[in-house]
Amino acid sequence: MKAIKTTLVLLLSFAASPIFLKGQTIEQKYKDSFSRLIEYHSDIKYLNQSLEKLYPVAIMEDSSYYIFEFGNNSYFLARKVKKNTPLPDKIRAAFPLAEYDNQFVCVVTGDVFDTKAAYATIFHEFVHCYQGTTVEWELKSEIDSFNKAIKEKNYMWELNHAFPYENNEFAGLYKNMVLSFQSGNPEVALGYRTKLKTVLSKDDFDYMSWEEWKEGFARYIENLLRDNWGLERNTTDTEGEMNRVWFYEGGSLLIAHLLSENEIFKNELRLLYSAIIK
Repeated sequence: MKAIKTTLVLLLSFAASPIFLKGQTIEQKYKDSFSRLIEYHSDIKYLNQSLEKLYPVAIMEDSSYYIFEFGNNSYFLARKVKKNTPLPDKIRAAFPLAEYDNQFVCVVTGDVFDTKAAYATIFHEFVHCYQGTTVEWELKSEIDSFNKAIKEKNYMWELNHAFPYENNEFAGLYKNMVLSFQSGNPEVALGYRTKLKTVLSKDDFDYMSWEEWKEGFARYIENLLRDNWGLERNTTDTEGEMNRVWFYEGGSLLIAHLLSENEIFKNELRLLYSAIIK
């Protein structure tokens, strides 16, 4: 009888362990992850206005979005909806989600909670949520190439604008700009940037500047919190192929320089964009 009782106790213990979590709810599965997100947020929310708020998070799993909202000091499952549009595996993005009444949301897969560095990525996407719910549309609607894309129903303009990355003159100037900023020569870097205007069409220069503002600012803020946590900075490989991600790096370096000249740009995103596009 004692052996039977011991066996039952062991079985119950195993059933309560992480090995037997198939029956748990989605809220239970991510409860600790969201608790850490809230804890980490309390450490970094003072770094910039864009980090003051916690935004909705949509976890892409089982062909569905599990949308968690923040309220009463915790995240709770607000909605489960079927995913209607194919998206990349291991996605980390922020955009107005059609299945969420076109509200801005951070869209991720569950593995984003695996490391502290990955939480920095979530906050990067929260910066995009902040941009999207404040000045983004107002600024975008002033860009000719964006308006042309919308008329042509090209709603993925940010991802598929036909930018001439293969243009060797552009690539050389942009790479030299980035390297000059990295080596502490901002005036030289700005000289290269001025030359870019003579190489690119207006539409392409506007697109580049937009990506530098949007992605560059998010990376700049992400690296602020990475510095705060003692993590390695997120940077672009300057030996890699020229592509859209270079604008993340160039934009963050340009923004760091502009902020060193005038700190008002840190919380005035419209003024920051004007300084980048001029």
